[in-house]
Amino acid sequence: NINKNIGLKIKKIREEMNLSQEQLAVNAGIDRSYMGRVERGEVSVSVLLLSRILRALNLDLKRFFSDLIEFAIELHKDFIHLDHSFTNSELTIE
Repeated sequence: NINKNIGLKIKKIREEMNLSQEQLAVNAGIDRSYMGRVERGEVSVSVLLLSRILRALNLDLKRFFSDLIEFAIELHKDFIHLDHSFTNSELTIE
Protein backbone atom coordinates (compact mmCIF):
# COMPACT_ATOMS: atom_id res chain seq x y z
CA ASN A 1 0.00 0.00 0.00
CA ILE A 2 1.03 3.62 -0.45
CA ASN A 3 1.75 4.23 3.25
CA LYS A 4 4.15 1.31 3.36
CA ASN A 5 5.89 2.41 0.13
CA ILE A 6 6.28 5.96 1.45
CA GLY A 7 7.64 4.68 4.75
CA LEU A 8 10.10 2.28 3.14
CA LYS A 9 11.34 5.01 0.79
CA ILE A 10 11.87 7.43 3.70
CA LYS A 11 13.75 4.74 5.61
CA LYS A 12 15.93 3.92 2.59
CA ILE A 13 16.85 7.58 2.06
CA ARG A 14 17.49 8.07 5.79
CA GLU A 15 19.81 5.06 5.89
CA GLU A 16 21.64 6.20 2.74
CA MET A 17 22.26 9.51 4.51
CA ASN A 18 23.55 7.66 7.61
CA LEU A 19 20.91 9.30 9.79
CA SER A 20 19.37 7.56 12.76
CA GLN A 21 15.61 7.48 13.02
CA GLU A 22 15.92 9.76 16.04
CA GLN A 23 18.08 12.29 14.15
CA LEU A 24 15.56 12.46 11.33
CA ALA A 25 12.67 12.83 13.76
CA VAL A 26 14.41 15.68 15.60
CA ASN A 27 15.31 17.41 12.32
CA ALA A 28 11.70 17.08 11.13
CA GLY A 29 10.29 18.18 14.49
CA ILE A 30 8.32 15.00 15.19
CA ASP A 31 8.40 12.29 17.83
CA ARG A 32 10.85 9.42 17.19
CA SER A 33 8.24 6.74 17.87
CA TYR A 34 5.90 8.37 15.35
CA MET A 35 8.76 8.44 12.84
CA GLY A 36 9.05 4.68 13.33
CA ARG A 37 5.35 4.27 12.60
CA VAL A 38 5.73 6.36 9.44
CA GLU A 39 8.65 4.20 8.24
CA ARG A 40 6.68 1.02 8.90
CA GLY A 41 3.68 2.37 6.97
CA GLU A 42 1.41 2.19 9.99
CA VAL A 43 0.09 5.74 9.59
CA SER A 44 -1.09 7.97 6.77
CA VAL A 45 1.22 10.94 6.61
CA SER A 46 -0.26 14.36 5.92
CA VAL A 47 1.28 16.44 3.16
CA LEU A 48 2.45 18.92 5.79
CA LEU A 49 4.22 16.25 7.84
CA LEU A 50 5.67 14.60 4.74
CA SER A 51 7.04 17.95 3.58
CA ARG A 52 8.72 18.43 6.98
CA ILE A 53 10.31 14.98 6.78
CA LEU A 54 11.45 15.57 3.21
CA ARG A 55 12.87 18.99 4.09
CA ALA A 56 14.92 17.26 6.81
CA LEU A 57 16.16 14.87 4.07
CA ASN A 58 16.87 17.76 1.66
CA LEU A 59 14.22 16.54 -0.81
CA ASP A 60 11.13 18.11 -2.32
CA LEU A 61 7.74 16.50 -2.85
CA LYS A 62 8.03 16.34 -6.64
CA ARG A 63 11.34 14.49 -6.60
CA PHE A 64 10.23 12.20 -3.77
CA PHE A 65 7.08 11.07 -5.59
CA SER A 66 8.78 10.61 -8.95
CA ASP A 67 11.45 8.50 -7.22
CA LEU A 68 8.75 6.73 -5.19
CA ILE A 69 7.09 5.34 -8.31
CA GLU A 70 10.36 3.80 -9.49
CA PHE A 71 11.09 2.55 -5.97
CA ALA A 72 7.66 0.89 -5.65
CA ILE A 73 8.01 -0.83 -9.01
CA GLU A 74 11.46 -2.13 -8.07
CA LEU A 75 10.24 -3.20 -4.63
CA HIS A 76 7.28 -5.13 -6.02
CA LYS A 77 8.71 -6.26 -9.37
CA ASP A 78 8.28 -9.95 -8.50
CA PHE A 79 4.55 -9.37 -8.03
CA ILE A 80 3.92 -7.17 -11.07
CA HIS A 81 2.94 -9.11 -14.16
CA LEU A 82 2.03 -7.14 -17.23
CA ASP A 83 -0.05 -8.85 -19.88
CA HIS A 84 1.21 -7.79 -23.29
CA SER A 85 -1.06 -10.17 -25.19
CA PHE A 86 -3.50 -7.46 -26.27
CA THR A 87 -2.90 -5.28 -29.30
CA ASN A 88 -3.13 -1.51 -29.47
CA SER A 89 -6.38 -1.80 -31.42
CA GLU A 90 -7.96 -3.51 -28.41
CA LEU A 91 -7.05 -0.67 -26.07
CA THR A 92 -9.75 1.97 -25.80
CA ILE A 93 -9.95 5.01 -23.61
CA GLU A 94 -13.35 6.51 -22.88
